[in-house]
Amino acid sequence: MTDAAFERRANIMMRSLFSGVSGLRNHQIKMDVIGNNIANINTIGYKASTVTFEESLTQTLKEAMRGHDSIGGKNPYQIGLGMTVASIDTDFSQGNLETTGRVTDLAIQGDAFFVLSDGEQEYYTRAGNFTVDGEGRLVSPKNGFVVQGRMADSDGNISSSRPVTNIVLPFGQKAPAKATSEISYYCNLDSDSQARAQTFTADYGMAASVLATAAPTTLTIGATNDTLTIEVDDDMGSTVTKTITLTHKTYSSASNLVAEINRLISGSSDLAGEVEASIDDSTGYIKIGTTDQGGTSTSLKLGGNACTNLNLSTSTVTGTSTSTAINDLDFITNSLTSGDKIRIAGLNPGGSVVNATYTYTPGDTVQDLIDSINSAFSGVTASLNSKGELVLEDSISGESMTSIALTFLDDDSSGSGAILPAFTESLEGRESGTHTASISVYDSKGNTHTVSLNFKNISTDELPNVWSWEIEIDDGDITPLAGNKGTVRFNSDGSLA
Repeated sequence: MTDAAFERRANIMMRSLFSGVSGLRNHQIKMDVIGNNIANINTIGYKASTVTFEESLTQTLKEAMRGHDSIGGKNPYQIGLGMTVASIDTDFSQGNLETTGRVTDLAIQGDAFFVLSDGEQEYYTRAGNFTVDGEGRLVSPKNGFVVQGRMADSDGNISSSRPVTNIVLPFGQKAPAKATSEISYYCNLDSDSQARAQTFTADYGMAASVLATAAPTTLTIGATNDTLTIEVDDDMGSTVTKTITLTHKTYSSASNLVAEINRLISGSSDLAGEVEASIDDSTGYIKIGTTDQGGTSTSLKLGGNACTNLNLSTSTVTGTSTSTAINDLDFITNSLTSGDKIRIAGLNPGGSVVNATYTYTPGDTVQDLIDSINSAFSGVTASLNSKGELVLEDSISGESMTSIALTFLDDDSSGSGAILPAFTESLEGRESGTHTASISVYDSKGNTHTVSLNFKNISTDELPNVWSWEIEIDDGDITPLAGNKGTVRFNSDGSLA
């Protein structure tokens, strides 16, 4: 073999070895990049890199030939010379954000960089693990470079026209004093917090009834005595007026006539369950009354041409009122006689003992019993409400020790009897509801002051949902010049009236 042939073959072998070596060498670079990515898996702000390969230049041994009439074209003879690294690119896709609990640890969502400065040059990074140095500057802890940005003006506004400078957080420094222009307050005030006086009630109600003054003039009903108009008002506030027409015939007794009246009442959807007729046990006369027991809000009025024949009054009657005779009350089982007593016992609001006696005098009314109760107690008022309830109410609101019990005493053994209704607590006493909220404000010297806003429910039954408010500074040590108190009223739905 000649030297020229040997040299040619040697060149071919070197070319093939060079191609293989280039692959090994450049894949080693890719392994280095992968290893670096793995090593920085927990590095703050690190972006992974990727390697892109490309083919090296090829060596042409023989040029291509164009085809002729008799033969076709030929491709060139080319041999590749291996491969090389085209680029090492950084992957800037968004990483996962993590919470660190440090207020100076920042992260960017999207395409942007933090700008850092060493005083001469600016640098860019995605790592937001910053800290504050002794001068209040936001810096990178690894090199001390200062984070750059636009600072807010004195009003707290950040404008794009402001210059990019060092970001300084003035921790521990006093801000320029600025007068408070508005204080906004958001809260729920309890609507069910109106002051209440402790109240006890006992049911003294009775039916509103009309008792005939005599037996019916005639039991024969015709066109001149067949209509009976009934107007009834119960303690729920509903008023009903209805006229019934009696069947024309001669009734065998007053009881049969009462049965006819009740039949017509039951047939009326307005009157059924509201009114009934009966024969009075003591007189034997016809009586028409309400089925509900109550006070002055329960009323009954009769009318029509049948009233004259039945000897029924056409005046309006009610349930229990202060003028009702005590012996007319339903719980009097046997009429009281002169000298019968009712013991009044209990406690006043402050806890002092009450022990008094009411002595019955013929003709006494409910008002006489009420007067005796008022004389026995102090700081308490007894009255009769429109429902026929005897009410015992403290004069002032708040917690109370008030109690009351009435006991009938038949000292003369006359056979009188009464089962007096027991008093029950209908309202528990309580003070007005209050609510307080406080904020801290600062004067021009940086001193802290506490501003308290105190609300108090001053509602009444006549004017509900009203609260007073008053501003107090430092528990009253500083007195505001003006505008520190007032009232606010709400609608039933909670909106401001």
